[in-house]
Amino acid sequence: MKIILRDFGEFLGTNEDSFKIKKNGEILKEIPFENVNEIVIGMRNTVSVDALAWASLYNIDVVVTLHNGKPLAVLHSIKDMVNVKTRLNQFRAYESKKGLEIAKTILIQKIKNENNLLKHYNRKSYEQNPKLPNIEDIETVHGTKITQALRFKLHRLEEQFSKYYYAQMFPLLPKWLRIVKRVGRNAVEPYNNLLNLTYEILEWKILKACIKAKMELYLGFLHSVQYGKPSLVLDLIEPFRPYIIHFLMHYSKTLTSKDFQKHYVTKDRYPRYFLKHETAWNLIENINNKLFEAYVPIQRKQKYGKRMTFETFIDEYVCSIAEHINNKRLIISRFPSYSMFSFK
Repeated sequence: MKIILRDFGEFLGTNEDSFKIKKNGEILKEIPFENVNEIVIGMRNTVSVDALAWASLYNIDVVVTLHNGKPLAVLHSIKDMVNVKTRLNQFRAYESKKGLEIAKTILIQKIKNENNLLKHYNRKSYEQNPKLPNIEDIETVHGTKITQALRFKLHRLEEQFSKYYYAQMFPLLPKWLRIVKRVGRNAVEPYNNLLNLTYEILEWKILKACIKAKMELYLGFLHSVQYGKPSLVLDLIEPFRPYIIHFLMHYSKTLTSKDFQKHYVTKDRYPRYFLKHETAWNLIENINNKLFEAYVPIQRKQKYGKRMTFETFIDEYVCSIAEHINNKRLIISRFPSYSMFSFK
């Protein structure tokens, strides 16, 4: 269960063996520690040190967000970084052929997931466009280790797929939300900023999973290593981006232009459109409930039951990368079908 503090003045404290949510002195809810797996705290909320301590003791993820729900920081236990072996092997993989193989595996899985989404929405798949490269073109990229030149070659192949993919998917959006080009940083259009927010939520989920798997967040394989760039997190986001698009195809139908507000960076520039505060928090609750907490019929490695939540699947996938780095396991290749999700 997730605790999400979204209203101004809400306070998270503790009461014996439970978290308690208060507002204006009134207790709104009490939830036992063992029933909570994540706490989301906005800038307009307050939290007690006791609550943070109990969250750490129970290995509960705590994320601090901006007022619009954008993840800003994460609290994790000191024990999360006790295993140095995985990080050492990650550095060794980066300097060997294994790093290149991991980069190719991640990219191939992303392309397969995109292609499956095209088929799910009855769009023309990658195989139906003879001008596109194919998976074999990625598999035949060889080298003794991942280099900037090889990384550039992989990104050039990826770019050809992505342009076609977005050109096929964007026309399915409500007419007033349709865009011509995908833009990340400094995006103006409502849908591009909607995508940016949901990708940041996904980034937080991947970051959590990387911490649990004891990996170095800033040493990736597909993305370049730069100061302040969590390249491993950006690597592992890639296969999951199509699931965000899948969610937004449905969620965008519930939105109107009134759910967005203009924001001017400077007076002489075009306004940028962002979700309003309440709508942004509604989006966060929806994507958690209908995507990340949705159950998929895939068995966990530990053989616990015959299904798991999609968020647990993300953890399992990232863990398989860590175990592959440690020569213990192959990287997970079976991903949930899009038909497994109901966004009603």
